[in-house]
Amino acid sequence: MTAEYKRTAALALIGECATHLRTMSDAQAARDMVAALTQRAWALQGDPRDRQYLTRTMSQLAHVLRSHGWVEIACSTLEWTIEHGAADGHVLSEVAECHLARGDLKGAEAILDRARAAGMATGAIYTSLVKAYGRSGQPECARRMFERAKADRSVTTFTYPALIAAYGAAGDVPGASRVFEGARADGQLSAPAFTALASVFAGAGDIAAVERVIQMARQSGHMSARLAYAAIRARLNSRQFGAARRVLDEAKREGLADVQCYQAIIAACHRAGRHREAKRVFASAASDPCLTVEDLKRVKSVHSRRGGASPTEASMAA
Repeated sequence: MTAEYKRTAALALIGECATHLRTMSDAQAARDMVAALTQRAWALQGDPRDRQYLTRTMSQLAHVLRSHGWVEIACSTLEWTIEHGAADGHVLSEVAECHLARGDLKGAEAILDRARAAGMATGAIYTSLVKAYGRSGQPECARRMFERAKADRSVTTFTYPALIAAYGAAGDVPGASRVFEGARADGQLSAPAFTALASVFAGAGDIAAVERVIQMARQSGHMSARLAYAAIRARLNSRQFGAARRVLDEAKREGLADVQCYQAIIAACHRAGRHREAKRVFASAASDPCLTVEDLKRVKSVHSRRGGASPTEASMAA
């Protein structure tokens, strides 16, 4: 088997898992399926020369399981992987994510310590822990984890947004701003950092500050669809429907208006009884060349509900 064949087969295996899990509700059936897929993965990449590829395959397989709610099966799959000599930063990072999915912060920290001892610590593990401490309302713990990552030279452009969001979740807007400025000083500014800061200002109801962040992002080449969405949500939260549409129109011209942007405005307009306005936004989506057929189906689904909540009204924190 060639390396290309193995790679294609491994990707197909992961896709097969995701497809089956969409309709699977029986735990034993899920375990049996994963056991069969695991054996196929081992047959493809079990040779010591392919072990580095096996770790990627198994960590992705575990990620799919975890994202569908099968956390325990994901964890046992990773344990099997480690027992068979296929442990690396990707696998250990996914193990840490399983602990975090259970709400076990200490368990995730123990995996970080294990990864550090083996020289396998990654920025992903640190970033996940910063996020987790932020979500649990412990910004100082998030900061200390960030400092550990910095000391280990494992800070990435995603670690800064995670800390910004942690301070934002605690209502500490000045703290979030200081972290953003720290990212700027360290040359680590990224689109997620701008989005995280805009979301903090939006949560505080400071629309003018959100606009300033957008202008900075455009000037520095960090404008993104997620940042546009954050700006739209900020406007909608203040019932500024016209301003939200203007943000959408500008994002559309830049090719940055994604499904979430359209869904948010359409859902908000319907809830406010502005059905004609929602219809115009839906027509704009239909003429957006950047949206796929599947995207349009999702937009149409929200439009058809006429008042149902947008499925993406979650925090935009990175």
